[in-house]
Amino acid sequence: MILCGKCGYDNPLGRIFCAQCGDKLDLNQIAEPESIKAGSASSARARAILFILLDAIILAIVLAGLAFWPAAHEASLGSDSLSRAALGKLTRLNSAAVTMAHEFSEKEANVLAAGYMEGLKRSGDRNVSGVKSIEIQLEPNAVRATAFASVGPWHFGTYTLGPFPITYSVLAVPVREGKAVRFDVRRGAIGHLPLPGPLGKPVAGKFELIFSKASRYKNLFNKADTIELKKGAVTIGIKK
Repeated sequence: MILCGKCGYDNPLGRIFCAQCGDKLDLNQIAEPESIKAGSASSARARAILFILLDAIILAIVLAGLAFWPAAHEASLGSDSLSRAALGKLTRLNSAAVTMAHEFSEKEANVLAAGYMEGLKRSGDRNVSGVKSIEIQLEPNAVRATAFASVGPWHFGTYTLGPFPITYSVLAVPVREGKAVRFDVRRGAIGHLPLPGPLGKPVAGKFELIFSKASRYKNLFNKADTIELKKGAVTIGIKK
């Protein structure tokens, strides 16, 4: 259409003079048909939606990659003598009748965690189903616990997907509430994917289930007058 500059009438293409007022038409005023405008707008919306979907797919792939990229396994179980030494310290502290303090190295903490996990597996505890091992890392005023597990397999007809290795981890600090000590989870993660704030609660819940039967250790923490965490070691003290 050609828009008349004088009266505003839309003239069909091919006219030289306006059919409404007779004024000569300016060919620079050729207007795009509404159907073409609508088609262009629809194409632009479709491209925008396509870009949003592509961005969402890429983000999902990146997040899945981080989640299924397991953390490195650094702890070693140590020797039988290390295990006996750690259990001896634990027993003496739990039955302490006098003031005493014992330092547990990170290796000793992992020996105790491995023994606890082995006991749960032998008893068929469902809370550790799929969990292969637990690693403890001792940091200044904090404990990092990592569960090495697997997810799957999933079966789709004749096809099987998985199992895939996966890790769950939490960073927790000891907090005393009256006579009891609890570990307050500050951060959670699945693989290398950090889960800040409330997003870490499901991971924290997994560890609560895993350690729900660790009464021997909970009693010791509740009895302890001092719990000093530093890099690679924790000192537990009881005063009488």
